Amino acid sequence: MNGTTNNDEQSARAAAQMRQQVLGAPDATCGKCGGEYFENVFKVKRVSALMSPNGQETMVPMQTLRCLECGNILSEISDFSAPAQEESAEEPVPKAKNM
Repeated sequence: MNGTTNNDEQSARAAAQMRQQVLGAPDATCGKCGGEYFENVFKVKRVSALMSPNGQETMVPMQTLRCLECGNILSEISDFSAPAQEESAEEPVPKAKNM
């Protein structure tokens, strides 16, 4: 039983570490307006009987995101703004002047 407890503790630590990493990651923003909030929406694809695994026409929902600010549909990673570069905590050291 001790091995199971060890695995559970390791899993809990790994999950806590992953959560910290995600919380510290930069927020994604809309590439069109810079909005930070999105909602799940679905685009429905019509798959013909020739391409369907069961030989019948079918509808397939494809989940994507829509910006709540401007309504832009964000289906590709390139639809998001690039994260802002974090500024260095250190100030640049001025160069010494030659006298």
